[in-house]
Order: sequence, then structure tokens, then C-alpha cells
Amino acid sequence: MEWPMDAEYFAQHIQCSRKDKEECLRIIPALATVAFSAQGGVKTLEELMDGPWSQQATPFLKKAVQLYMDVKNVEQIRRILYQTILASGYAGPQFLEAVLITEVMAALFLREADPGFIFGYLAPSFFGIEYEDMVTDCYQAFRREWFAAREGGAPQQA
Repeated sequence: MEWPMDAEYFAQHIQCSRKDKEECLRIIPALATVAFSAQGGVKTLEELMDGPWSQQATPFLKKAVQLYMDVKNVEQIRRILYQTILASGYAGPQFLEAVLITEVMAALFLREADPGFIFGYLAPSFFGIEYEDMVTDCYQAFRREWFAAREGGAPQQA
């Protein structure tokens, strides 16, 4: 894929304060919800988009999930999402969150990685090494709640 932004642009726009990175951790459960729902196929994702989860999701995340369901080419998904990032002028935490959403959705589409890999290695790489444990801990807490809810028959909303 030809990247719509170069490394200098990326490096300048992804810069975040420690507080901003900690606030961006909130996207991990939302992305994990999508990852686990995607395992159930498009119908499960449509149900997710029609349910309470969608009311709490950011517009960019909803757009990414819709593209995941509608577009059958990962390069097109990435191109559209990165063009949206550029056109929206995202910087700092918005940029970090949008890039994270884009790359997690691409990994899910390619089915190259299971959620454990995505949230154990891919997602933490965008936060930096000092946040690796925080991202992994956030995902593991979500995962425990997800499976506890399934075993208990509770709804699977995150």
C-alpha cells in the first residue's frame, strides 16, 4: 500500500502526552468488542452496530466497522480511513486513536492475527513501550468480562 502520509507527518501527529495516551486506552475495550464480534461474522457486527454499543462508539470507529462489513479489500479500507484521518486534521490523541482503529480493523480483516496478538503486540506498539503493559492489562480485563458475561448469559456489550 502506498501510504497517504510519510513518516515525518506520522511522527509529528501521533505525539501525545502521558495523560492523552492514558485516555486513549478507553478505545481498547471498544476495539476488543469489535474483534470478538467479528468472529461471529457480519450478522454479529450488524447487531453490534444496531445496539447500545454503537451509541457509545466514536464516529470514526463506526465508520471503520461499517467499512469492514461493506468493503472487501483491506487496502481500500486503509486508504479510506487514512484519507479520513488526513482530511479531518487529526493530531495527538485523536490521531493515535484513529490510526489504532485503522490498523486493528486491517488486522481483523486480514484475519492474520487473533485478538490476543492484536491486543498483546499490535495495539501496544502505537502507545510506546512504556504503555505496553497498560494496553495488555486493559485488554485482559475486557476479555475476562466478555467471557464471564457469555458464561453467565449476560449481554455481550462492553
